[in-house]
Amino acid sequence: VAADILTGLNDAQRRAVTHAGSPLLVNSTAGSGKTRVIAARAAWLIQHGLPPSTIVAISFSRAAAEELRERIAGLSGVSTRGLVTGTFHAIASRLFLRRFARLIDRHPNFTVYDADDQARIVRTLGKALGKDDVPVGEIVEAIARVKRRGPKSVETLAPALRDTVRALLPGYERTLAEDNALDFQDLLLRTVELLERFPRVRQWGYDHVAHWLIDELQDSCAHQARILELLVRPAPRGVAPIVPSPALAHVAPEIRAARASMVGDPNQAIFAFAGARVETMLEFPTTYPGSHVVNLGQSYRSTPNVLVVADRLIRHNGRRLGHRVWTANPPGDDVEVMIHATDEDEATTLAARAVELAPEGSVAILA
Repeated sequence: VAADILTGLNDAQRRAVTHAGSPLLVNSTAGSGKTRVIAARAAWLIQHGLPPSTIVAISFSRAAAEELRERIAGLSGVSTRGLVTGTFHAIASRLFLRRFARLIDRHPNFTVYDADDQARIVRTLGKALGKDDVPVGEIVEAIARVKRRGPKSVETLAPALRDTVRALLPGYERTLAEDNALDFQDLLLRTVELLERFPRVRQWGYDHVAHWLIDELQDSCAHQARILELLVRPAPRGVAPIVPSPALAHVAPEIRAARASMVGDPNQAIFAFAGARVETMLEFPTTYPGSHVVNLGQSYRSTPNVLVVADRLIRHNGRRLGHRVWTANPPGDDVEVMIHATDEDEATTLAARAVELAPEGSVAILA
């Protein structure tokens, strides 16, 4: 079965799938087969002794995570019932927050409040302060931003909004505690708190999860990066080191030492507005000393003409994990650049062009 896992992979993909001995970063490009690689990586680890129940695979959506689980099951040839898959927020809640909820003054059956619940709290608190016209939506987003970026980020808010958030935030947190609730940002923020404040929580995470598989690393935020560092490194920055338990003593040392496989493309980092930090990927070799980087530069999706134009644009990025992007595909059509005076002109032109091209096959619009 292990031989089948590697069938059809190119040399770089094989190196990524079979790496052992240290954390792995797969620096991919669009259409380079990264999802296939991460699934084959998990299957290879299972074939080399890691129980599926000790592997956690994180993807950007529930649907993507479930697809990854199915691919791993198909490649490994064994049941992946114990394999934990999901989004970062869901896994943080499932593995840590509900298990150790009482350490952060919550009951394990806490509720996760959504935007409507948050708005209700803000509106109630505003009225209690004699402010019936508080900009509820702006305040909810500002609170989320402060939780993503840290308490000091409140200083970056507009003065009026900053003062309102400062006035409401203590009551907001008190209400969450009284309601046995957390908001969406808390799922990561409070997980970091658990791992940093309570060594036994980090010890549990280190001993029970032997390998972390992370997709779309370039879209991870500071809290996600910190959670990974705390759980992948036995002696991360700022906290006391832990001693791994002998729970997986039957697994080869080089397999245990791998600890994590993270995949991403820093040239596709598009979620900075939501707190994502491409630096998490760019700083990987520094964060994880002795780690290994494999570049997946061959694109199976794009044509050479598209890649040349894309590479010329990407070269302007100030910081890169550089690698050569190439393809064996035919040259394809020339890239056409259109300049429009307004967004309406752009939309009208693209719609007309899509109708024109539709009979020739699928049309994709990336905005």
